[in-house]
Amino acid sequence: MKEYKIIAQKGGLFRNKDEEFETILNDFAREGWSVISSTSNPHTHLLKVILERQKY
Repeated sequence: MKEYKIIAQKGGLFRNKDEEFETILNDFAREGWSVISSTSNPHTHLLKVILERQKY
């Protein structure tokens, strides 16, 4: 069985810069999560990433 998680990176100058979001993604990867999809909204500058991992 698999489990899923959705995380978001908000755009803007002072929120979740790329390096910070990369660190967040790497932290999840160390916990066994893999990115399976992503989507963005150009109007709100919001990026959502869908993560998946095997549930034990």
